[in-house]
Amino acid sequence: DDSTASTDLATAISYICSTNLTNFLELFLQLPGIDVNKPDNEGNSPLHFAAQAGLSDIVNMLITKCRSLVIDPKNNLGFTPLMKAALQGRTRCAKLLLFADRGIAGRDRHGSGL
Repeated sequence: DDSTASTDLATAISYICSTNLTNFLELFLQLPGIDVNKPDNEGNSPLHFAAQAGLSDIVNMLITKCRSLVIDPKNNLGFTPLMKAALQGRTRCAKLLLFADRGIAGRDRHGSGL
């Protein structure tokens, strides 16, 4: 089933991005059909996981190697990866996202920004 395979790959890449497995991420990014923007049930993308965890090597790899990466997707609560990094005090990740971002006017579902 293609949808199950797609969900399994999304789960795997989100896990890799939350645990700093840079070697595995590099391999995964070479697989056909990998969607680095696919969110989980709460709307968190792999970039959300890496930014929140403060994994700057993973954030940097996603930014530099994934042309299709959406830098500022909002999760179900309206938080972007930049917001999650900033709220967790992940300064290096926040800086990487700020410099890579195409617009930092993100707001959560209540209209609050950083």
